[in-house]
Amino acid sequence: MESEDEDKPLDQYTWGHNLRLYEQDENQWAAFYSRALNGDSDFDWADPRYYRILRFFRVVKGFYTGDLDLTGRHQRRYESAMKRWNAYSEDVLDLGRMVEAAEISELKGDHPLARSWDEIQTKWHGRTGLFSFESVLRSIDSVCQVIRVQSAPILQRLTLVDLPPEILYEIFLLLRPDGARNLAACCHDLKDVGLRVAFRNRTIQLNVDWDKVPNPVDLPAVPETIKEAVEELKSHVELLQTRKDLAQEMTSMSLKDCWMEFVQRGDWAEEEWFPVYRGLLTSYHTLFSQAVCTTQRLRFLGISFISIDTALVQHLSSLPRLDALSINGCTISDDAQTLLRDCRSWTITNLTLSFTEEDNLSTWYLLLICPNLCNLTIISGDFLLGGPPRSIWDKIAFFPSLKWLSLTYLWEGSLENLLECFMNQPPLQSLTRFKFHSLYGVGDEAILPLIDILAEAPLDILALHGFSGSGLEIFERITTHFPGLVGLALHRRHNERQTRDDLADWPYPSSTYAELFSGFTRLKHFNWNFRTGYSECSPASIVGFEEGFITEEQQMEERLKDQEPVLRFDDAHLVALLFAAHCPTLKTHAVHVRYIASTIDRTASGVVSIRDSDDMERDLVRQHSPYAWNSWDWVTPDPNPISP
Repeated sequence: MESEDEDKPLDQYTWGHNLRLYEQDENQWAAFYSRALNGDSDFDWADPRYYRILRFFRVVKGFYTGDLDLTGRHQRRYESAMKRWNAYSEDVLDLGRMVEAAEISELKGDHPLARSWDEIQTKWHGRTGLFSFESVLRSIDSVCQVIRVQSAPILQRLTLVDLPPEILYEIFLLLRPDGARNLAACCHDLKDVGLRVAFRNRTIQLNVDWDKVPNPVDLPAVPETIKEAVEELKSHVELLQTRKDLAQEMTSMSLKDCWMEFVQRGDWAEEEWFPVYRGLLTSYHTLFSQAVCTTQRLRFLGISFISIDTALVQHLSSLPRLDALSINGCTISDDAQTLLRDCRSWTITNLTLSFTEEDNLSTWYLLLICPNLCNLTIISGDFLLGGPPRSIWDKIAFFPSLKWLSLTYLWEGSLENLLECFMNQPPLQSLTRFKFHSLYGVGDEAILPLIDILAEAPLDILALHGFSGSGLEIFERITTHFPGLVGLALHRRHNERQTRDDLADWPYPSSTYAELFSGFTRLKHFNWNFRTGYSECSPASIVGFEEGFITEEQQMEERLKDQEPVLRFDDAHLVALLFAAHCPTLKTHAVHVRYIASTIDRTASGVVSIRDSDDMERDLVRQHSPYAWNSWDWVTPDPNPISP
């Protein structure tokens, strides 16, 4: 609609960078709609032409409001847009004058006016059931009103490429890497400046070319296929080695062996012949070490399914700005384990360890490299995870500085293994956020020792997802140890089959739990998965009968505004009222954030009322109770880390 390239049929349209209005949404819908074109009727709703029409109106309006997308408000674009606007709006308005009071959407398909509207949509490639003739008329009228107020377009007198390169570089630094790549795609001038910033985030992989891997796998052909992938990996590493100007701009790097991931997620590791191929793969992992040594400005490094050797450990410890390290499915060689006993990175404050196999316990040695660690996330696969080896317990130095700790997807036995290690460490005297998550219900006998270990921590946020007991003793222990909590999330497992943070039946009435909340002095956000009896029912209509319904003289907006407080009060709201009565500081009460979150309002005289939370308030609930795979953001590193 905006330009001639959008007049092409959907199956011929090239989806590029997200530089224009609605382009990201349009691309997402196009992926679904391609399935509709292949006969899958479930995706007929996702017609990306809807965004073409929306963008067309917004572009024309943007020239007169001074607000547009990355492609700008330049003269050439304005002339092209107005040429199409004049022709399109004339076609629609001519038909509108013929229609007068009739609505085309109510006419049969063979009616002349309905056929005329079909012809207009076909001409402008805007046929979609999501935009009716009446809504197009309203949109045209909205644009015309803006043009009448601002008679002349607001064109750009200064474009980005007119700015000095050093200012352009600062603009690129404000963007995320993907945004920098999009802006660099606008023109050659911006590409020259932005390419360095666009390289801030780099993924280097030993790829699996699935088109060349037969099914079933042809084992004799595997080494040759791996070598072809290695050649591609070498080319990426050589690029960084020869273009040090680009390598030195990188702040984020991800390293991954896709072959080893394929092995771990499949059945190869169980085969007798596999050690030969494992040796072949790990022999190429030195290329990843070479990639890391090309840059000194990394802030984030992700390593997945790679055998970490001594060279990589040395590079990790020498990166002067590395804040965050994420390890997923890796192993550590024997020599590297020995080196880690004495090798330190004083800048790493955020560490994520993801275990994908039971025998990946060597990954625990990376706890030794981070003496100033502030944020630790441990993610386990669906197996019993062994704790850190006893031989390194006395070498772990970060417990006094740890601020955030997240334990995810742990079995009850895995938690017990970790607790044994934690009890032999210094107190967590700086810990302010803690989250534990288990797929399967963990008994109170395992949760209560965990709470006791955290007793000396100055916790602000506590999230326990996946315990199976009554929760009553857990509540009592929490209020005793942590009266100063700001956020609390407790999710119970209803039975052995419930493995998600869904609603669950709790053994006692909600009032029994609410009484314990009088022990909190600062609590603002509480989230649990207590299943109410009739969460979708409301006796609010009784109030309407008692007080009288809205009269016909009032407008619809007034009806909703006046009666909104009494239109609905369900069990979830009543439960929130119970907790608000016992905890005067409570601001939000969520019966699982995906279902309903309630905000508690108090007047100066002490009257308490409950309402549905808005989006901003729901975001607060999510921050205090992240989902299973999510944790909190990075801890900002100390500008003056402790070093030897």
